[in-house]
Amino acid sequence: MALAPIRGKLTDAGGKLMPALQQSRLWAVPSRPTVFGAAVMTDDEVLCNLNPATGEFTVQLDNAPGLRYTLWLDRLPPGQETEPPERRSRNWVLWKEPFAPGAGGDIGDLPPTDDQIEIMWIGPTPPPTFREGTRWLDSNPDSADFGWIKKWRN
Repeated sequence: MALAPIRGKLTDAGGKLMPALQQSRLWAVPSRPTVFGAAVMTDDEVLCNLNPATGEFTVQLDNAPGLRYTLWLDRLPPGQETEPPERRSRNWVLWKEPFAPGAGGDIGDLPPTDDQIEIMWIGPTPPPTFREGTRWLDSNPDSADFGWIKKWRN
């Protein structure tokens, strides 16, 4: 098992850093469990080391042949930082196209990549803003739709 160092920078579409109040976390998720040689690897996610002051991240990923990863970002939407932790909603953003770590390097140089994203909203209320492709997981235990994932429509 060889680990490949991956690095990059997390910003919004305008090149701005994610506000520290959003408590962003970035995860690398293997596409599937993998067996190679005498090793068995799960599909558990790997938390990237993310510097909120600079937006730079690093992660060490196994580069077994055929293994692909996707990146998931989760963060607090504006205003949620004042909510008690058990009532906070989090936005999840998925980069849909998997990448292969290869020998490592900058995330933008790893094949294949795709800039399409989906958004997952997890919270007791619908998303505050609409974006095409948003999915909503209702986390309100009193709701008839508790635990269901719905495509959110404005």
